[in-house]
Amino acid sequence: MDILLEKLVCAFKVSGHEHGVKEVIKEELRNIDCEIKEDKLGNLIVKIGDGEEKMMFSSHMDEVGLMVTYIEKDGRVRFTNVGDVNPSTIIDKVAIFSDGTLGRISTSKEKPEIEDMYIELGLETREEVLEIIEEGDVAKIESEVFNLGENIVGASLNNIINCYALIKAIKDIKETSKECYFVFSSQGKLEGRGGRAAANNIEPDYAIVLGTEELELGSGPSIVVKDKNLIMCHEVKELIENASDDADIEIQYTVSKNGTEGGPIHKEVGGIKTGVIALPIKYKNTLLEMVSSKDLDTMVELIKAIV
Repeated sequence: MDILLEKLVCAFKVSGHEHGVKEVIKEELRNIDCEIKEDKLGNLIVKIGDGEEKMMFSSHMDEVGLMVTYIEKDGRVRFTNVGDVNPSTIIDKVAIFSDGTLGRISTSKEKPEIEDMYIELGLETREEVLEIIEEGDVAKIESEVFNLGENIVGASLNNIINCYALIKAIKDIKETSKECYFVFSSQGKLEGRGGRAAANNIEPDYAIVLGTEELELGSGPSIVVKDKNLIMCHEVKELIENASDDADIEIQYTVSKNGTEGGPIHKEVGGIKTGVIALPIKYKNTLLEMVSSKDLDTMVELIKAIV
């Protein structure tokens, strides 16, 4: 298993609390000739090159998680969801708090809602629990990542896998005539808040959002011509097509019922020419998502070709 990808998947990155994964990214890029900064909303922005044309790539780095809402007298920790959490997928799983504290996610109901669930820390009183955690603290769901044949299987691959692709592309870029911004955005699971703020600050001429779609693995990255919140700008579409032709990269096209950061981004600063490229994924929004290593390599090459 690729060490960088394993670090990214396992890093703490619950929406609004992405400090763990940001440290992994900064460490990986510390010897690269680029400018790295963090904005007020927690986005990590990497700038390479200078030019009249501003190009922004964005991939959200956060994942869904849990937030403590109440600690009962017997020490049971009640919580709410941060992002879209499916209760049935987290029963009997391990919750990990940012300080490393572990807990068991439990319930007494067969088909529970989030409010029917609680975290057990092995403590018997509210006072004991409060010495470790308190209301407002957040936890991630225990995650793993492994190879399955030519595929990669793991939690939160949507969308940390595209952060991996951005890092790989950044490390390979030798020169560019554009002013390129690579945004590892915060709070993508919360309606793309980070990407929107970054776009407002950067004011790019073009924005390309990296996402995932349930497509056949091994078929290569896909141009999302239309999704729930965005009709792709034809200029961005042509830009991607020309780059893929020049690099002899085969791409596909899809229409999506989902949305990405592209929705809020394209409406910023009077309008930004925006498009979405999706990496094929299987079992999306489960704790064991699957992507193709071949598709991932192609995504890296496509990003480099566009730059």
